[in-house]
Amino acid sequence: MKYWRWYVRLVLLLLIVGQVLYALFVERHHIEVTHQRISLPDWPGTSVRLAVLSDLHARPDEEEYLRRVVEKTLEQKPDVVLLLGDYVNGREDTMPLDKLESILKPLTQLPCFAVWGNHDYWYGRRHLRPMFHRLGIPMMEGKVHELSIGGARLHIAGARCAFTFLHPGNIPQPRPDIPYILLSHSPAIAHHAPEGVEMILSGHTHGGQVCLPFYGAIRMPDHQVDRKKCAGRQTIDGKPLYISRGIGTSQIPVRYWCRPEIAILELVGIE
Repeated sequence: MKYWRWYVRLVLLLLIVGQVLYALFVERHHIEVTHQRISLPDWPGTSVRLAVLSDLHARPDEEEYLRRVVEKTLEQKPDVVLLLGDYVNGREDTMPLDKLESILKPLTQLPCFAVWGNHDYWYGRRHLRPMFHRLGIPMMEGKVHELSIGGARLHIAGARCAFTFLHPGNIPQPRPDIPYILLSHSPAIAHHAPEGVEMILSGHTHGGQVCLPFYGAIRMPDHQVDRKKCAGRQTIDGKPLYISRGIGTSQIPVRYWCRPEIAILELVGIE
């Protein structure tokens, strides 16, 4: 019986090691497809499915994983694909851009719209712009595109990352007769977004990336975003948001209690 303490310590050690290995090698590539219905009071058309992908942080050894992400996204049969920034991870830890381009290419069979993330600015947009130009994916910062879809009109607009810039610059104003979706990398854009926005779509937080049960995110990358409002449907400053947990990882390649996410948002009218 005098050895029972050693057995307990051994079991605890094995549990801790197992959780670390799980976070490093299992959960960070364990994709979850989430579904949300977004009811728009003025939506006159049929339902429309938006696929939201954020924070790829494309590392050199993740080609197979990212191709699986694209495949799973297309399996959901979305009508539009929205890319919310941080496509690269860092100068020394990002896959070659020609390979990343080939991974993203299948998404362009659908209407695609994108914004930059903070890592994209740090990497250098001049290196990334040619890739998106060849793919035909427009960068929406300060722009708005009117999309005719599902028998209705929808405005897709973009704003600069509010984490990177003290002021997000020009944000197109909504029109009262057309539903308006605003894309921006950081959820902090809600502090600047105009009234009348039906939904803001953001990433950046990774959902916390490393979370604890009953506690949530251990730390946040952005002090402008509440730790308790770092993923899923939220309201900030009275503005409705959907915050993606993202696909990749930043800094250390680990996720815990925070699986990578492909979000499918279905726009419907209020019955």
